[in-house]
Amino acid sequence: ITKRLFNRRNQFAFNIVPVPEDELEPTHAYSRDWERKHDLFALQYETNGERLFVFAPQQRAWAAYNEQGQLVDSGIASGGGIYCEDIGRPCLTPEGQFKITRKGSITCSSNLYRTAMPMCMFFHTRGFAIHGAEEVPGSENISHGCVRVNLHASIWLNTQFLSIGSQVLVLPYSD
Repeated sequence: ITKRLFNRRNQFAFNIVPVPEDELEPTHAYSRDWERKHDLFALQYETNGERLFVFAPQQRAWAAYNEQGQLVDSGIASGGGIYCEDIGRPCLTPEGQFKITRKGSITCSSNLYRTAMPMCMFFHTRGFAIHGAEEVPGSENISHGCVRVNLHASIWLNTQFLSIGSQVLVLPYSD
């Protein structure tokens, strides 16, 4: 089964196809203590020769593609919530294509929300980032707009996979 997702302006399409777990090997040395989500993503994706991080808010999952467009890894993720009670407004992760603009360390934190954002990788001028979290709710998007991934996954993404300028693709929340 292949499903195509388009943004509101039909600027890109993304195929989601099942991938057998035994067809893929981890390409990094970190222990695999996060749940893979390879079955939600295409094995190959056109990356224009750059590394690519994809966040799929509907599936609450992320994928990493190398320069050759091969799926390297994936896992659960949580993005911005439909509504954040503490700030009284929607806080969805912005959809579209972005680039990593700066990276932080294990001590990265949010001044605005006074919360830890370990291994942060910023991709938006309004402060949205991919970052680690001790717990990532795989059942709902509940952040203030950042993309939360497993802490060990964020360490790998930050130190081994994503660089300043790497591509970030945030897919739509709905079809």
